[in-house]
Amino acid sequence: MNTKTKQKHKQLLHDINDNIKHTLEEDMQIDLNKNILKVIYPSGIVQEFDENGGFTESIKKIRFKKLEKLVLKWANQRGLLEEDSDIYMQAVEGASKMVKLCDAICEDDWSEQCDAIGDVMITLIILANQLDLNLRECLKCSFNSISERTGETKNGVFIKDLPDPEEIFKKVKKVK
Repeated sequence: MNTKTKQKHKQLLHDINDNIKHTLEEDMQIDLNKNILKVIYPSGIVQEFDENGGFTESIKKIRFKKLEKLVLKWANQRGLLEEDSDIYMQAVEGASKMVKLCDAICEDDWSEQCDAIGDVMITLIILANQLDLNLRECLKCSFNSISERTGETKNGVFIKDLPDPEEIFKKVKKVK
């Protein structure tokens, strides 16, 4: 890669967004190769930009478990994991992030959709921790409960089959 292209990439790095613009720090690595600017953050996340400054991809070099720990560290630093933390407010925060996601979907804004889904996940990680739960275990539990579910999809929404009333009656009889 020639010097002019490298200079162009470095200038683009300053112009891409506020998060990157001021983070040219020692703990950040920059790789200029094949007309792709690769920014490697200390967390392990890698972002790539083409020579026009367009975002090409984010390479997931960080495992979910590690990212979850980083979110919890962030939450702890802000007092969100204290014993007196309000789980109801955290649940409301999660709901507000879902509204943000719905708005982004209505506006067909991919960048905002991505950000909103991340925000929802962050609020769920924090809420799960506040409830002494683990988000990954909650996901496994929920998937196990739906994996055998039957039903049909109507207008893009899955409608589960209602249980057989006789089966419900049998279960109630066993409990007595």
